[in-house]
Amino acid sequence: MDEMRCFSPNRNILCLFDVDGTLTPPRQKIDPQLDDFFQSLKKKVKIGVVGGSDYSKIAEQLGEGDEVIHKYDYVFAENGTVQYKDGKLLSKQAIQNQLGEELLQDLINFCLRYMGLIKLPKKRGTFIEFRNGMLNISPIGRSCTAEERLEFSEIDKREKIREKFVQALQQEFAGKGLRFTRGYLGTVASLRKSIGQHHHHPLPCTSALYCRQACFSRVRESRAVCSVWRRLFCSVNDL
Repeated sequence: MDEMRCFSPNRNILCLFDVDGTLTPPRQKIDPQLDDFFQSLKKKVKIGVVGGSDYSKIAEQLGEGDEVIHKYDYVFAENGTVQYKDGKLLSKQAIQNQLGEELLQDLINFCLRYMGLIKLPKKRGTFIEFRNGMLNISPIGRSCTAEERLEFSEIDKREKIREKFVQALQQEFAGKGLRFTRGYLGTVASLRKSIGQHHHHPLPCTSALYCRQACFSRVRESRAVCSVWRRLFCSVNDL
């Protein structure tokens, strides 16, 4: 691809991409054109992906089977609590080992009680998903459809359901070493402060760029996509 000649040939730049909302719509497959673009990009720079979802969901969105850990130099799942490099597992953090069973159950029980009082037009199943390094909490239920998730997202924008939920969690578990954040489109994430995005291995690169700019919406305009990312990545030489 002629537009990519400006990239350094020794791959000493790392470009990290968020998954949901950046490479794909939430829980959807990456477009083949965009996938091809990033595989071409990999010849010039190191590339990695970062997501709040567990590894199996990221793998499903970005490839088939375990293809994803070979297509990308780095894969950081569950907000970085599960880490892969060059097709091999680097580390995996277990939230139950960090919190202890008593605190973990207090957290789960509080969330279930709180969500039980929330009245919504629709509720589905899987309100708490237990992952390796975090809990993913969904007031509508993770088994909702994409359309129902978007509907809840619009309600949440008006009524600030998740914002109030996070505030309640922070107040209830103040001083317990927990971190609560609003996830993408309708979820709340809970993880130990000492693990997650702040628990990492040194990355062997001279420059790193983390991008959350959505590009899947432009995928059918492949020339525009290449132009956007070419300008973006050429700028890392000035970091």
